[in-house]
Amino acid sequence: MPCLIGLSSAFHLIAATLVQEFAQLTSGNTVYKLIGPVLVKQDQAEAKSNVNTRLDFIRSEMSGFSPNSTNSVLTNKPCSQRVEGQIKDVEQKQEKKKAEVSFLLHCSQSAIHSTGSTARPDPNGSSANAHNSSFNINALRPSHINPSA
Repeated sequence: MPCLIGLSSAFHLIAATLVQEFAQLTSGNTVYKLIGPVLVKQDQAEAKSNVNTRLDFIRSEMSGFSPNSTNSVLTNKPCSQRVEGQIKDVEQKQEKKKAEVSFLLHCSQSAIHSTGSTARPDPNGSSANAHNSSFNINALRPSHINPSA
């Protein structure tokens, strides 16, 4: 958590500096917005609104809640719940991959035992010796399993 505390204090310093800079603007000052490699003139009120909206969003993320939004990426869920959901998704994918590897291992062991060979197949599918020359692990892989995934 020490990293978060440092990040929080840095954010508050930057936010205070931005608010102070906008407070010093007069009607004669010009505000520019960087869009790609180009600086484009922007209305002061619009610039202040955009900066305040972004600061509010960052504050809400740091405090654990996202702002109200119709965007499906931003929800009212606490950030920890959102991260926990992402972790569960990754764990489910991991379990699926484990099951696929287990299935392939079982199939390859069954094929080895059925041929009477004690040699283990090469992971690349090539034969390890002359006795096991007809064994190809790719032939055992079900069509729905993508070996590159």
